[in-house]
Amino acid sequence: MNELREYTRTARVLHWLMALLLGVQWLSGEYEDAFGGLSWHLSLGLTVFVLALLRLGWRVLHPAPAFAAAMPAWEALAARALQWAW
Repeated sequence: MNELREYTRTARVLHWLMALLLGVQWLSGEYEDAFGGLSWHLSLGLTVFVLALLRLGWRVLHPAPAFAAAMPAWEALAARALQWAW
């Protein structure tokens, strides 16, 4: 079996889509009038929640790639700790 070297395209798209939507959601909360009121902010929040569930499901079914062989042990440990802490 080949070892996965990078995240799947779907995982990357979900990641950046959520990052973009979270930024827009934050702006819609800060500048309510420019975005058409609180309903936009709430709708974006619900969309982000659904995408988070989809992303979690995708991650369960498609494991993360292995760390690079050249990565120092302390970096791998720090990366694992941050992944679990986040």
